[in-house]
Amino acid sequence: LSHARPVMTTDRGDMHEWVRPGETGFLVDSVDDMVSILSGLTRSEAGRMGTNGRELSSQRTWGDSAHRYAEIYRQVER
Repeated sequence: LSHARPVMTTDRGDMHEWVRPGETGFLVDSVDDMVSILSGLTRSEAGRMGTNGRELSSQRTWGDSAHRYAEIYRQVER
């Protein structure tokens, strides 16, 4: 996302928090999904998604993630 490119990934783990279908990239289930999406993707759509992804990634830093995980661990300890 921070490289201003749309992302294509599976809907596993926390990827749905980062990849917003049609906005910052695509969540796919199969190679056929990838082929279908890529065959219809225009440069302007890819550029728009890349810009959106860069904006999203700039809103969350590694430090923010570390603080979120630390809070989760604190809650689990209780």
